[in-house]
Amino acid sequence: MMKKLFSAVFILLLLTAPGSCQPGGVSSPATGSARSMKGYELYSWQMEGTWTFALVPGTNRIKTYDEIASSDTRVQGLEALRRELDQLASGEQVFWSEGRVPNTALPPDDVIEDVRAYCEQRGIRLEVLFAAHPAPDPTLTPAPGGPTLTMSPAAPTPVEGSAAAPTPYCRPAEASVDLSASATRPEVGQAVSVTVTLTNGDTSDAKLGLIQYTLEVHPAGVLTSDELGPVEHPITLEPGHSDAVAFVLRAAAPGRATLTGSTSYEMHALDYSWGSWSGCGSWPLEIVVAPVTDTE
Repeated sequence: MMKKLFSAVFILLLLTAPGSCQPGGVSSPATGSARSMKGYELYSWQMEGTWTFALVPGTNRIKTYDEIASSDTRVQGLEALRRELDQLASGEQVFWSEGRVPNTALPPDDVIEDVRAYCEQRGIRLEVLFAAHPAPDPTLTPAPGGPTLTMSPAAPTPVEGSAAAPTPYCRPAEASVDLSASATRPEVGQAVSVTVTLTNGDTSDAKLGLIQYTLEVHPAGVLTSDELGPVEHPITLEPGHSDAVAFVLRAAAPGRATLTGSTSYEMHALDYSWGSWSGCGSWPLEIVVAPVTDTE
């Protein structure tokens, strides 16, 4: 009798242990109200006309769309999102980013304010991170009756082989990521060095550490590489300093490839009074691979 009782208690403990049935990959917060060391990340996008959300624990890397959009992670509609938020502890921090993961976007202002109000009610600290958008091209002429294009006076001028600035989703705001290539019009068979540079601005109020770099190339096959990251640099990047990683690719087939550089890092106040996870991504850089030139 005692042996059967012990077996029943053991099985019950296994079933109720935190994370005992948690699936692999990106997990949802619906396992209790334990605090996450790096807060939570919230992503949103439209699916079949309905706003869809993924609320996942923060990590030191940028997630992929396939991870957050899996059926085990995503939820549809505000009511489902509120149920996910109900699982978080009071005082938890949630970072809701725009466009940090491909195919994601922020909903209209009224939806954002609805979520913000609910988080305040639950004692959750919500931070909405809007992506920076490049200034309009002043050489473009609006169509008759169309909107007037205006230039931002602070917008830097893009240079050859470099992505446009400012870069999207950077926190702290003074951080930036630049993507440059040794050649943007290589021939098939030529090697191309692509450099991802992270800069912590002079006026930044934070130090960046445990930096990870990733390079994304779409579509696959035009440019190939055995290693696109993540590459980790266990350093501390002070305000006014930069760090970089070079990825070597080979032009494999004629066509156009779009490259995006991403970084993720731990962010700490200069006096280490606070800290959180963050990241920054580059604007896309296009490389066109040409066929080998016939010299005969």
